[in-house]
Amino acid sequence: MTYMFQRPHYIEIELPSDIKTRFPQYGLYVYGEGVYSIQLYKGVFKGIPVLFIPGNGGSHKQVRSLASVAYRKSLDEKEEREEKKSSDLKEKSPDLKGKEKSPDLKGEKGGEKSPDLKGKDGEKSPDSKGKGEREESPDSNGDEKSPDLNYDYESPDLHFNFFSVDINGELGALYGPVLERQTEFVTIAIRRILELYDDDNGIGNTDGSGDGNDGSGDGNSGDGSGKNGIGNTVGKSKVKPESVILIGHSMGGMGGMVGRAVYSHRGGGNNGSTITPTMVPLIITQATPHTRPVIVLDQHLDDFYDKVNAYWIMERDYELRDVVLVTVGGGRNDIQVPTTRTNTHLADISTTTADVPFCWLTADHQAIVWCRQLVLATVRGLFDVIDTNTNQLSTNRTKIVDVFKYHLATRVSGKRYDHHRYPDTVPIEKDARWAEITRRQHTHTHAQHTHTRTYLHTALHPGNSLYQHLTIVGIGLETKNWVLACIANNNNNNNNNDNNDKRICKSAVNLSHHTKKLPGKFKMLELDMEQLEKDGYTHILVNIPPTDDMVEVWIDIHSDGGRARKVNLPAFIRSFTPMLVEDATPLQAATYNVTLNGLGDLWQSYQVTVKPRNKCVPAVNSVSPPPAAILHLPWAIQSHSFLYSSGHTGLTYMIELDVPPYTSHTTPSIKFILNPQCTYTIIIQSSLIGVFRRIVLLYGPQVPTYITVHLLLTLSKQLKSVGESGACMSFFHSLFTLTPLAVVPFVKITNLILRNMDIMDDFTIL
Repeated sequence: MTYMFQRPHYIEIELPSDIKTRFPQYGLYVYGEGVYSIQLYKGVFKGIPVLFIPGNGGSHKQVRSLASVAYRKSLDEKEEREEKKSSDLKEKSPDLKGKEKSPDLKGEKGGEKSPDLKGKDGEKSPDSKGKGEREESPDSNGDEKSPDLNYDYESPDLHFNFFSVDINGELGALYGPVLERQTEFVTIAIRRILELYDDDNGIGNTDGSGDGNDGSGDGNSGDGSGKNGIGNTVGKSKVKPESVILIGHSMGGMGGMVGRAVYSHRGGGNNGSTITPTMVPLIITQATPHTRPVIVLDQHLDDFYDKVNAYWIMERDYELRDVVLVTVGGGRNDIQVPTTRTNTHLADISTTTADVPFCWLTADHQAIVWCRQLVLATVRGLFDVIDTNTNQLSTNRTKIVDVFKYHLATRVSGKRYDHHRYPDTVPIEKDARWAEITRRQHTHTHAQHTHTRTYLHTALHPGNSLYQHLTIVGIGLETKNWVLACIANNNNNNNNNDNNDKRICKSAVNLSHHTKKLPGKFKMLELDMEQLEKDGYTHILVNIPPTDDMVEVWIDIHSDGGRARKVNLPAFIRSFTPMLVEDATPLQAATYNVTLNGLGDLWQSYQVTVKPRNKCVPAVNSVSPPPAAILHLPWAIQSHSFLYSSGHTGLTYMIELDVPPYTSHTTPSIKFILNPQCTYTIIIQSSLIGVFRRIVLLYGPQVPTYITVHLLLTLSKQLKSVGESGACMSFFHSLFTLTPLAVVPFVKITNLILRNMDIMDDFTIL
């Protein structure tokens, strides 16, 4: 969940009279919070425009989660810039007397203020007070009406204006004709938003000086007070926005589909409502069914999807080549829109909330809008795609894709894209402790409150078939540059000028960019030792910095195929019998990979049970988490999905395909991250409940259609019997006389007839 620190304001944007006449039930709003809303009430827009499109039956007020978090982050960034500027001034003028610098809020993770929004998971506590950003208008006095417009307030240089369309809660997922109207209104709203930014209303501050305004106010979560200082700053050149970022939820009103439809919509009249890709270069969708509607109740809905998808398929490599499409699904818990509908090959990034780093959980269809971990990742991505030279959305398409791929798929450490880069080389600390790892499997437990850096090092052993692959798992290890490769010194240490220098290597190449973040406090890195040997390296180092926390490192060196097994899944009936995959995993194995031949249908559902053997006794001081599992789909855009267990002893993982395979030559696999202090038995079998759930999820929307067809055919059978014999056949007798050969052709023929009929919608009739 997310929450505000000040009272939210949904300020209606004035639309032309002819638009209000055509769309009396629709509206356009901008989100404001606390004193920030003063500028918006005055019609002053200096932020980067973002338009939120609510989903089926949704409200324009759902924009609050994203908008509120983005506003707080803009204030935090403003504080950070002011603190940095103050620090720079003090360094240039040592005798300058002023206020002491506020305590350093920067942590070890990525070198930035931790976290963006202060609190346990990245948000400030409701009763925290900061520098001027918590204040309300002095005359508001807790009133829900608009704040005092005479109150002077200056928004941060870099911030977003979050707009939202009110589509009157229409059920676009159930009634197709409203989609075209919603699309037309959204195209008008986009142009209207861009008109709000005139040449004197651009983003950025000009050179100048000013005074500060002290203020205090009452936020809805607590009192806030502070000082707002403006002056002596060099701002960015004013640039009028030329594009709008679209964020859509669900289908229909339907954020994502309407957002994608604006390109194919060709408006007429004097409004010039056609939208070009340069006007909407970035679309982010949440739980949007892109491929097909969840349920088709009328021909208009089907036609709408056909038109939009056909246009995108034809123009994706041409007119729409510069448009970035990011799709996020809710995963297993979203029973309304399954991942099979949210995942599309037209997207640059397709993922689920369960695979978003530091989110890791599935979300239901509504909760995805206010899931705080997803909101934080999305907002951080929005800030990172802004060009600091113009304070506008970057025109570098590659950077936009890389930024959101980082925040939504590959992030390991660091909350900013620019801070995540790994240095090519890492200097070796002279006074560090060196620990040689001579065994192929080793578990290193680092004690708490250790104030000396430690390097674990292992040799590559060229030509040894047992030294082909290396897996390293770190738990509680917060440093970013943690795995290194180096070439051992040629000179003997005794010949060095400093006899205390015990370094095996004096510098090392950084391999940490291969790191994969796993749920919890652990991460994993896999290396090809033979390739490292060919590159000339002699040793692998694990860098453990001084820390107050317990740290554990697993090292597992093995041969090619030593941690893998291929399994041919049995036929449907026999699959419900438990099948032994591995009686006992190798001793001290950190990972184990199982390839699942025969898993390729969306209705299949398997449960894999990982049972610790009786002799498994984890160490008392171990910080190891229970086994984790990762499903690898070679054909999917987001090829890795994390699986979650239903218990702590005898862990059971559900394996289901959310994305159908494109070819029959690729097979999925599941990788288990195991506690090396234990051995495990792995068993797989089909889940009857899971198969039934998948069938209902995939084909449930068709059930009402077939029930209706059967009832109509049963009624026709009864009427026929009355006409022929004068007696009415019983309902069940008539029903049982029906065969699929009578039902299926009837459905197909009726479908063809209806598709070719010109069916008028209610709006046309009225």
